[in-house]
Amino acid sequence: PLAPPSMSALARNSLLHIGGRLLGTVFGLITFVILVRVYGANGYGVLTTALTYVSVFAIIVDFGLTLTAAQMISEENAPEQKILSALLSLRLISAGIFLSLPLLLLPLFPDSGRLMLLVLISSVSSFFAALGQVFVGVYQKRLAMTTVVVAETCNRLLVLLVTILAVTFGWSIVAPALGFMLGGIIFFLIMILGVQRRVPLTPHIDLTIWGDIIKRSWPIGASIFFNLLYLKGDILFMWFFGVSDGEIGQYGSAYKVVDVLTMVPVTFMGLLLPLLSNAWSKSKAEFSATLQRGFDTMAILALPLIPGTIILGPRLMPAVSPDLVLAGRLLMILGPTAAIVFFGSLFSHVTVSIKKQRAMIFGFLFVAVIALVGYIGFIPKYGAIAAAWTTLISETTIGLIAAGVVLFATKTKLSLSKFMSAAGASIAMAVALVATQTLHPAIAFIIAVPVYFVALQLLRGPKVSDLKKLLLSA
Repeated sequence: PLAPPSMSALARNSLLHIGGRLLGTVFGLITFVILVRVYGANGYGVLTTALTYVSVFAIIVDFGLTLTAAQMISEENAPEQKILSALLSLRLISAGIFLSLPLLLLPLFPDSGRLMLLVLISSVSSFFAALGQVFVGVYQKRLAMTTVVVAETCNRLLVLLVTILAVTFGWSIVAPALGFMLGGIIFFLIMILGVQRRVPLTPHIDLTIWGDIIKRSWPIGASIFFNLLYLKGDILFMWFFGVSDGEIGQYGSAYKVVDVLTMVPVTFMGLLLPLLSNAWSKSKAEFSATLQRGFDTMAILALPLIPGTIILGPRLMPAVSPDLVLAGRLLMILGPTAAIVFFGSLFSHVTVSIKKQRAMIFGFLFVAVIALVGYIGFIPKYGAIAAAWTTLISETTIGLIAAGVVLFATKTKLSLSKFMSAAGASIAMAVALVATQTLHPAIAFIIAVPVYFVALQLLRGPKVSDLKKLLLSA
């Protein structure tokens, strides 16, 4: 059996994974800029619609299996090889079924013929990506995220290279979509080859293990289903109600920034989840200390995003491409949403650690109803602006519900000391951004970030040299 992961090992792997994600994000951002500038908001809107549509089915395929697998194989004396072999076969079958549905259901949507090829390519891409995601738990358990980082980075790099070729030779928007498909295949191959060296797998049907997996994951899966209604419903309802490709492209461009920002909490929580589960099984004191570190980290990373995106948003998006004026306005709404997602990600993951997934089902259902009312009631009249506000309200509500479930169930009282330090430093950062409004947004950002960290020290926040300790040290 593996020794319990140490906090220092978690810190190293967290920094490695975040560093790798940052590199992959750079590739993704360059790809995004090329796509928007060359194909315009309209072309990017078409691609965003196809990718979002297929992603709904890809998320349903997961059904909470990735989180459940990480939890199951982290338990003491868990038969890792049997669990993963059975899970791989379950994923093969479920992915094959669910990722066939996008093409079958596509005729139900307006003007769907033009998306047929993009949806087909995206479905194949999502199939391989879904298979690769099964193995993330193996690397999380061993705190050996190098392979995951390499797989994700190669994926993003391949997409970028194909996009550059497409632009160079004047190919259509279908070519970058093929890049996503090739990237998904590369991601899967790297992930499975790495796992085979550690835990040789032979896919097989094991109804007992399948039953245990489904029993544990269905509350997460149900939550994910309701979650989908507000996470992906924005673009799908805009498409359904006939919002133009250009406006969808503007929204997708602003949301791209949110995706980039929220990769940090998702990465961090993926690494912290096994540790939280282990701490919960040992003692309340250890669990509370671990949760406090996670909360402090999220506060310090998330709060400056609020003034940053509100003040820089209207200048940042047109700097990417001159026609992204609406995207800049949307970012003023979606940027604070990203900050809220940091905390929502923390508490939602903790509900898995303390096995309170079922309690969250009704929360996700409640938020799904709110989102549907917002999308159906306001998108036909207000378009992307309504979608952005609905997303903000939905994410805030589910974050508060998740926090309530965790704090009530664990009887944990969190200190707000670091939170208040980060809030004060964020105000100082806002002042710096306002004072530099005449400068290029990149220069304003470079000036504002040091102001934030200096203010953090003055307000008795953590020292920069202690950031690693704040994140994950004992």
